[in-house]
Amino acid sequence: MAGNGKERARKRALKESKLSKKEVVNKKVAKYSLMAKTLLKNQIFTYVAPPAEGENPLSGERIVNLTSGKAHRLSPNGALEDMMTYARFRWNIYIAVLYRDEDGRKAMEPTVIVCKYAKTRIALSEVLNQAHVELIDEVGLDNVVNVGWLACPHGKDIDDEFAYGMFDQMKAWDFKGKVSVAGKQV
Repeated sequence: MAGNGKERARKRALKESKLSKKEVVNKKVAKYSLMAKTLLKNQIFTYVAPPAEGENPLSGERIVNLTSGKAHRLSPNGALEDMMTYARFRWNIYIAVLYRDEDGRKAMEPTVIVCKYAKTRIALSEVLNQAHVELIDEVGLDNVVNVGWLACPHGKDIDDEFAYGMFDQMKAWDFKGKVSVAGKQV
């Protein structure tokens, strides 16, 4: 019986060794996308830019469970990070530039991007940077406090009230100092 398992494993390894690199990557994409869709069913990715100087423990990228409200950081060497390298989604992304108005009240200038085609999380970075730069130009550099985004891999629409609550929970308006967006100090 043990010989049969070893033989099947040997045949599978031989078959996979004959696959081209593109076929191997496509196989990983399909496998990880299916796993990630199940795992991230009720999750949302959040990001608030870290300050150029100092620390904010709530800055950076996190995953938030929409049911419990609990958030955790992505581990750079974790299994989820590996899976997210290959998994593709049709993302709904809420991007915002956060500022304070003339009266010192919290305000934000948002835009929403809905991806027509499935993309990996990493492939979104160029789109996000460009959108932030355009929003910063609209608001004006003097007023900007921070930038952030919320990205939903499972098609949930993100409204202004929900986004405001998430950014407030991450203390996005409480930053001191400058943040960096697309190599530009804000």
